[in-house]
Amino acid sequence: MKRFLMIAFAMALAVPAFADPAEGLWKSFDEETGKVNAYWKVWVQDGLLRGTIVKLPEKPDTEKFKEFIAKNQKEYNKSPSAPITANSPIVGTIWMFGLKPTKTPGLWQDGIVIHSGKGKVYSAMCTYKPKNGVDYLDFRGYMGIKALGATSVWERVPDSEIATLGLKK
Repeated sequence: MKRFLMIAFAMALAVPAFADPAEGLWKSFDEETGKVNAYWKVWVQDGLLRGTIVKLPEKPDTEKFKEFIAKNQKEYNKSPSAPITANSPIVGTIWMFGLKPTKTPGLWQDGIVIHSGKGKVYSAMCTYKPKNGVDYLDFRGYMGIKALGATSVWERVPDSEIATLGLKK
């Protein structure tokens, strides 16, 4: 019996935990040009979804949060990266946080996103949507009423692109 328990325990450790499909590396796109404007790492920590920008195309990793708005400081301070100031780096600061899981894998809601390019703070939700072999994340930011927000479609960074960008999975 003791041997059976040891084998069962070892097998339990060998089975990987299944990550939520929203976790991973994603690229977001500029609404006007359609070009990639940021690469994001999204992960679950303490049961909540959060995200940080890991790379900005055509900008140095030392780029600062130039769009800081003083009246939003209370909301900025909710970020696990708080305090967020005008000197906070864009790369590495947690801009997306507090998203709660639903019963549907890949659907997260009731979180916050700070738009690092505008300084604005939005309520946030996201939904994982695979289509034709490509993974997408519909990321919605809104103020008060979900229907009045805007959705940005993010695309999972393919493994072939990760190494060329110097990113780690």
